[in-house]
Amino acid sequence: MPVPDIAPEPVDQEAVLRARVGRMLVEPGTIPETAAAVLPEDLSAPLALVYVSVLAVYASGEPVDPIAVGIHLHRRDLLADVGGPSFLAKLVASASSAPAPRTSSQRRPPAVVVPMRTPARGVAASGPSAESEMWKKVIEHWCDPRGTLDEAHLGAVKRSVLLGVVGDVALVGVPSPEDKKLMEDLRMVQTIMMLRERFPQVRVLSLTVFEDADV
Repeated sequence: MPVPDIAPEPVDQEAVLRARVGRMLVEPGTIPETAAAVLPEDLSAPLALVYVSVLAVYASGEPVDPIAVGIHLHRRDLLADVGGPSFLAKLVASASSAPAPRTSSQRRPPAVVVPMRTPARGVAASGPSAESEMWKKVIEHWCDPRGTLDEAHLGAVKRSVLLGVVGDVALVGVPSPEDKKLMEDLRMVQTIMMLRERFPQVRVLSLTVFEDADV
């Protein structure tokens, strides 16, 4: 008598993502690989807040652990929004179920470089997002012919992408460390003020490097 096929249980993608973010908290060496596969827009609101905080702490060069990330969230009055320290503890507990990181002989990028998956460009079926529309205005501002930017800085601006706004952090992606350095030369306070026309909660602009390749 043939044995009937048993359909595999559906994968709980939210649980997988929680585990990956949890592993970032306990194994910071996995941050570049996770950032290359996950964007803030892939995550639910509380998890996205923690994820961006992990990237911000990592990019600052500070050690990443649940306490440092909790402090980062607390200073921005966001810790309660994610569910408090207990939510971070649950993420840490879920880390053991995350996929094992791939081993590589390559050196890990410096802390200020977090290679991320290439964000989707162009217009989605439902129309352009608020983030893409706002960033288009920012680019138009910097590309004003009356401005004083040289070609190198203008090129970096045109290649930049607003990856998302989570809490008070606007995460901006650029395709190379060189572009990141050029963007850091600009008057970021002015850019933040422009973003606040659409996203009044923005207080911090965090630059990160995404890989210009499909993952």
